[in-house]
Formats: sequence, C-alpha cells, structure tokens
Amino acid sequence: MNEKEYIDRLWSSMDDSQKELLRILSENIITVGVRDSLRGGGIEEPEVDLSTITLGDIRALIPKSLTHEEKHIISMRVKYWLDLEQDKDWSLKKGYSRMRSNTRFKKAGTGESCEWPGCEEAADLVIDHRFPYSLGGDAEPENAGCLCKWHNLIKMNSPYSVIKWPKEQH
Repeated sequence: MNEKEYIDRLWSSMDDSQKELLRILSENIITVGVRDSLRGGGIEEPEVDLSTITLGDIRALIPKSLTHEEKHIISMRVKYWLDLEQDKDWSLKKGYSRMRSNTRFKKAGTGESCEWPGCEEAADLVIDHRFPYSLGGDAEPENAGCLCKWHNLIKMNSPYSVIKWPKEQH
C-alpha cells in the first residue's frame, strides 16, 4: 500500500469531528513552521526585527498546494502571532507581568458547551485562552473560550492545539 492509499484509508475511517481536528492540527503545524522560519524558533527573543516582516514574507513560506482560503487563514494566524510578539518586552517580562483580573475576559468565556470539535460536555467547563497566554495570547474577550477540563488539559499551552484562533469566524 502506498502512502496516498494509506492516508485515504485513514481518512475514510474518520468521523466528521476527527476530520475537523486533523484539519485544525494540519493548519497549526504549517502556521508554527512559517512563524518559526520568519522569527526563529522557540519562545525566546526573536532573531529578527518583527516589524520588518510583511504579509508577502509570510505568504512566500506557505505551501503552494493549499487553497487560497487556507493560505489566507494561515497568513492571518502568523500575522496575529507576530503582532502579539512585537508588542512584548522580551528583556524582563516574558509575558508574566501581564497577569491581571479581566472581568470582560471571564464573561466572554462563559459558553454553553466545550468548543473542542465533537465534544458536547456542558459541565465542568473552564475558561480557556484560545491562543495560549504563555505564547502572548491576551486576556481580551475574543481570546476567551470554554473547554471542558479534559480538553483544557489536552490543549495545554501548545500552538498546535489551538482550536479557535482569536478574530477568526467559526
């Protein structure tokens, strides 16, 4: 069995929520790769001046085989992340001094059920930073969501498991 047949067989065995998670993960893998290529990997201070990175620079690193819509989504995610990083003081704070109580954030994160694809859990919900706080995500309402405790533990602080990016329509 060749690789395409194997992938087709796996795809056909998945339900819709599993396919949605695979799509999300794939887009996030590309997003992280493009971001790391532009600014240097990791969470340390960027290796370049982030203000010099253009949408053209971002788009040039996105695989040509993707659809126009997929390229747009990924380029907007990379831009969002780089814009967050550009506003941070990397010398001392590394994001930890941003801690503050934000009532608007807490109210925005009061959904009726878990946002994880396929999960309908409505009990034991926790407020989640859609884009991880540790990676520069802010405490604004558009970055607030609800996850059940289990999916919040799975998601952790990884950019690979961001289900809903702030400012995106879903």
